[in-house]
Order: sequence, then structure tokens, then C-alpha cells
Amino acid sequence: MLCNNAAAQKKHRESLSPDDKVRILMNDAAAHKKQRESLSPEQQSQIKSINTAAHKKQYELLPPEKKARLMETKTEQRHEHLTEEEKKITAQIRSVAATLYEKVDLDKPTVEFLREHFYKDPTLALAYYYCCSTDPRMAIFNDELQPEVDGSVTWNRISNLIGSPIGQEEAMLCQETFNNLDQSHARIAACASCCECLLSADGKQGIVEMKIGDLPSEFLLTDSQKERLTTLPQYIVENHIQVVNHNGTYYHLNPDLVFDVNQIVLCRVCAENPMTKDQESIAAGNDYG
Repeated sequence: MLCNNAAAQKKHRESLSPDDKVRILMNDAAAHKKQRESLSPEQQSQIKSINTAAHKKQYELLPPEKKARLMETKTEQRHEHLTEEEKKITAQIRSVAATLYEKVDLDKPTVEFLREHFYKDPTLALAYYYCCSTDPRMAIFNDELQPEVDGSVTWNRISNLIGSPIGQEEAMLCQETFNNLDQSHARIAACASCCECLLSADGKQGIVEMKIGDLPSEFLLTDSQKERLTTLPQYIVENHIQVVNHNGTYYHLNPDLVFDVNQIVLCRVCAENPMTKDQESIAAGNDYG
């Protein structure tokens, strides 16, 4: 009986015109949306968790080749939602990544490009980490460790780069800072936007607390950013994307640093505008994992 009904429904769907199919899909989507909105927040959260677990389990059961095809499809879908400027940058990233292994030296424009986009591609991330995060002169080569080699040249080079060891002046400054702290109210926190460590010793503006509804508009995801979220599996968004979803509105915030939407901790700069030049905020494109 069930097989007959399924066959009849399939035959009916196939007989519909493309316009009728689109209309039915839109009606179904609207009905599902209305039903979801009528649910309590707890029910919505429960359904979301169940769906996320089911999608994750289904993905893990897929063979490797199907996972690869699925990732390619997701990448293509994300690319479709990019603006022309974003597509241009993506093409530049691919071009730089393709030739990066062959380079024996990095010019200033390449270093600046890596600094701005290293987190968007694994090859760029590796190059930036090994080539730009340390001074190459800090490296000690194997031939410099040979017994017959004068080690004083190597030692002088390394010690000059390291600088003087921490001494009495630094210790006095640390002690002075500690003594100035009000031990009953001293506080260490982290900005939910740029993840910078904040100290109450920095003054009244060292740590700013805001309600999520009072955040500047720069914290909101753009329409294209929200569309790209829909192309990702829900468990990826929940576990790996630096966004906070509050009542259906998405914010550029580190969810691990938002404990109370009525008391979001921010630094003074991000509280005014997270897109301020050179501010390494999530809204500005920095991903803290």
C-alpha cells in the first residue's frame, strides 16, 4: 500500500509543470518556516541539535570520494555568493598559492598579501608561519654546529636578536603594576571581537561591557555572509565559524567569549567600531579558530 502511494506521488510530481513545482516548493518552505517560528526557543534548539547530529553522522558514513565531491559542490556554491571583489581576491589567493612553493625570496607585496589573507588558504598559512612569524636570522644552521666552526659569530647574531634578558627594571615595573591593582576588583578578560586580553588595570575603558542589541552595526553579518553560512553544514557553523546567532541575527563575535548577551566584553576600539583600520577583529576578517 505504501509503495503504491509513493509511486503515485512520484508520478504526480513528474507530471507537474516547472512553475507548479516551484510554487509548491515555495509554499512548503513558507509553511516550514512558519512552523519553526511558532516553536519555543528550547524546541528550536533541540531540533537544531538533532538535525546537526544527524547531518554529521550521515556525512561521516559517506565514502571519501563522495565527501570530496560534496566539498567541491559546497565550494562552488560559496563561490556563487561572492561579490566581484571577493571573487577577484579568491583568484589572487589561488594564483599566489600555486607559485609560493617555488619562491626562494618573498618581496614586500607578497608578504603584505600573506599578512592579510594567510588564514584563507593552507599554503598561505604555512608560508606565513614559517617565513614571516620569525626572523630568519634566528635560525641556526647545521654547519654552524660543527666543532671546527667558530661559534662566537653565531652566538653574537642570536644574542643580538634576542636582546637583553629580563632584569631589575622589568621586575620593578611588574611589581608596581601589581601594587596598583585593587586586589578585590582586579579582573582579566578577553574581547569577544578581537580576542585581545584585557586588564582592569588599564583604566575604566580597559574593559567595556555592552548588550548585544547595542552593538555597532559593523558587528552584523552582511547578506552575502549570511547566504554563505547556509551553504555550510550546521555542525561546521556551530563548531568552527566565529559567529553568534541571537534570535536569528548573526554577529561577528567569538561564541566562546560570549557568556551573557547582556554583558558582552569588548575592548574600547571594538566597542566603537570593530572595522577600525588595523583592528584585528572577527568583523574585519580575522579568524581565531
